[in-house]
Amino acid sequence: MRFRALQLTLTLCLLLGSAPAVANLADLSLDELLDIEVTLVSRRPVITVGDGEDFVRRGGMVGFVIRSRKVRFLINPDAAAKVGISFSSKLLRIAEIYQP
Repeated sequence: MRFRALQLTLTLCLLLGSAPAVANLADLSLDELLDIEVTLVSRRPVITVGDGEDFVRRGGMVGFVIRSRKVRFLINPDAAAKVGISFSSKLLRIAEIYQP
């Protein structure tokens, strides 16, 4: 959990690029950091990949989930379309499509 929070904080540091904004990140929860990251990245043509359905629900594009003890992926085509990204039909056929 701490590693993920550190990873998110470093990503946000790069995206925000300002020391005062970064200093305020230390007091945020992991969920709050994730929300900020998804919001900042969702404005750019970057494929966001994370773990779990909650990540996709929050606006991520691809989330890895466990189904019947196997790793599968969930795709949110609406989040991708907002920044001009589309996934191939072959990929969409094998993915689970997120429907809000």
